[in-house]
Amino acid sequence: LEKSIEDLILLDVHRSFQGLIEIKAINHDSLVNVLNVYAYSNPKVRYCQGMNFLAGYLLLILGNESDAFKYFSCLIERFQMHNLYIQDVPLLKQYFFELDRLIFLHCPELSEYFIAEGLSMSYFSSAWFMTCLLYTSPSPRDRG
Repeated sequence: LEKSIEDLILLDVHRSFQGLIEIKAINHDSLVNVLNVYAYSNPKVRYCQGMNFLAGYLLLILGNESDAFKYFSCLIERFQMHNLYIQDVPLLKQYFFELDRLIFLHCPELSEYFIAEGLSMSYFSSAWFMTCLLYTSPSPRDRG
């Protein structure tokens, strides 16, 4: 695996799940291992920001690297999520378009406001889609 991919994974894992890693709910090394193995096993996709949240939550729920990797790989393959993470992110662009259309159809005043202000769906929805809405989820520690 290229050093730059490993470095990016280390950086992202360090930045995400800070509270959970600090309380040992998610093992930092295990998350790095799951992401490195996936990047190695799928050279077309490798690694993209956002994958760390999905893999991390699977690791938190399943409790071991092997199952987290298996389910992570299965989710990406079964739901064709690789198109969300490959270069030029075609699925992400499709999601932006669809969200824009849904807002236009169901909330026309909001759509007009976004257009008037020059706001793109990507400004606020990119992290939602890239992390399968996990980025906005409260951590178990925040739930009380």
